[in-house]
Amino acid sequence: MLAEVVWTFLLATVVLQTGTTATQAGNSFFGLAIGFTVLAGALGVGPFSGGVFNPAVGTGPTVLDAIRNGADAFDYIWIYWVGPLLGGLLAGANFWFTNYDTEYVPLYDREHHFAHKEPASLFSPETVPSLGDRCASKSSPPPTQHCIC
Repeated sequence: MLAEVVWTFLLATVVLQTGTTATQAGNSFFGLAIGFTVLAGALGVGPFSGGVFNPAVGTGPTVLDAIRNGADAFDYIWIYWVGPLLGGLLAGANFWFTNYDTEYVPLYDREHHFAHKEPASLFSPETVPSLGDRCASKSSPPPTQHCIC
């Protein structure tokens, strides 16, 4: 399980650091960084833990194995849920503490329905409007956006 936690932490950290900050905007090499992190993790700990790094990837084969060979396959499924979730949580906390003052580009603009050109603060209400704000607005949501009210 420690291998799953560590490599999920590393993978999530690479994704967050290379693909989400405004300072990395226009970086066309973030896919290589993410891909090589997955490759290193799969080659490094794949033979020991399966190199899952994602609960869905660990659950699917386990369920199929349980269907074919019996319920004993479910004995270790918790490793593929707890490990990646804990690694992702640690990566998110690490990212938040190391980048709390970094500028971010919001994904949604209420007026224009596309990303701002100007960076915004991570925790500003304009960055990520809440579902309640979108549902409570007088105007209807854009056609590509659905409110669950």
